Amino acid sequence: MNRLIVSLTVLLCPWTLLAQSLKAFPTAEGFGKYASGGRGGKVVEVTNLNDTGEGSLRWALTEAGKENATIVFRVSGIITIGPNPQRKGEHSIRAKLKNVTIAGQTAPGKGILLRGGKLNLGGSENVIIRNIRSRLGTKGDPTKTKKENFIEGGAIGIENGRNIIIDHCCFGWSGEENMTMYDNQFTTVQWCIIHEGLYDAGHHKGARGYGAQWDGSPATFHHNLLASNDSRSARINGATNPKGDKNVFLEYQNNVNFNWGRRNSCYGGENEAGEGSSHECNFIGNYYKPGPAHPQDNVLIELSAARKGKTLTGPSLWYFADNVMEGQKTSDDWLLVSNKTGYAINQLKALQPLSRQEYTDYLTPAESAKKAYRHVLQRAGTIRRDAVERRIIEDVKSGQPRYSGFQAHRQGIIDSPADAEGWPQYADAQPVVDRDHDGMDDAWELKNGLDPMNAEDRNVQFSKEGYTALEVYMNSLMGE
Repeated sequence: MNRLIVSLTVLLCPWTLLAQSLKAFPTAEGFGKYASGGRGGKVVEVTNLNDTGEGSLRWALTEAGKENATIVFRVSGIITIGPNPQRKGEHSIRAKLKNVTIAGQTAPGKGILLRGGKLNLGGSENVIIRNIRSRLGTKGDPTKTKKENFIEGGAIGIENGRNIIIDHCCFGWSGEENMTMYDNQFTTVQWCIIHEGLYDAGHHKGARGYGAQWDGSPATFHHNLLASNDSRSARINGATNPKGDKNVFLEYQNNVNFNWGRRNSCYGGENEAGEGSSHECNFIGNYYKPGPAHPQDNVLIELSAARKGKTLTGPSLWYFADNVMEGQKTSDDWLLVSNKTGYAINQLKALQPLSRQEYTDYLTPAESAKKAYRHVLQRAGTIRRDAVERRIIEDVKSGQPRYSGFQAHRQGIIDSPADAEGWPQYADAQPVVDRDHDGMDDAWELKNGLDPMNAEDRNVQFSKEGYTALEVYMNSLMGE
């Protein structure tokens, strides 16, 4: 590659001009696809698995929040999140990020797993997250009661954020929703695994086992696997917040749902944010595979009545097409929809895919549900799946989950990580050699005509599309 041409291109094509035309990475889709994250900024290295202190993930997120940054990992293994010093009794990492990329694919070996606390990125803006696992779990102390071992929160949560994409991640084993992602603008969650919300883990409200709570203004959720969650698989949060998700536009496409625990495990979509609110959803090409937890009489989704103390402002609007429920054949998806709204179907039903002129460039092309099923099982989750991810995929393929919890009495619905295989072991792995600490493997730099002793070359434009050298390197780790 002619590095002079590359350098001149940087001068003629600054990142600010590229931001709205260049995807976060080549396979990014949906409303979060133009997030630029830490493009053109500094590199922050996670160098240990500690909860606090220099080199920890908690420290890196604080450092990254100060200016444009890409977080890379020089270690692999499990990071146990401890008590938050600013939040008494809460086990969490809280970070309000702006212009940050969290590049989990840079970790050696099997990568990174967070446990023991919530990753809370509420209020963040322009963020890319790839190839991270977060499983909350319990404290696991055999001398304590179930309630004493309970850890509050979910594996990850983002509210009041903007311009965010989460790709090829895995979230599970939480006593609340594994993932909360709503009251946000321009977001995408794609190719993720959301698995095994803990059913009877000691929550003060009783049994949970929740998968995810999703929505956005606008938001895309595509090619995700929801597996063995008792309920909220997924909970479509609805237009509920006059200051947040008031005018919802949702793409819920090509997701795979397996072994949910209740007939209406996927539900929601209320339009109750007051005058002028709306909720619109393209519900296309999703594949449902019932399991032993609830083997029959299932629906794609329950369109819900208003929450307690609320009233519906008006009907939500839904376009259903090409969704598959194994064992229940029908040419009309609406026959697999439970309508509890009080409105007639013809008031809720869109006859063609929903769109808005300002969203045309963001809309995600959908493939058939059967193709999505194959592709999700092939690709969802982290790029180098751990033992838990591999087992979940095998559960889906066989239709018979391997594990169950004592309290649920339903195959696949668990109460604690100990009911399954427990926490995986990650073998020690050597990080790449990166003498200039620019985030790139020295061997890759030499092969591609870069200088492994010049950290500044990470930000030269290195592709015709406009990606930096660091981005091209990180994308290559994801097979792009």
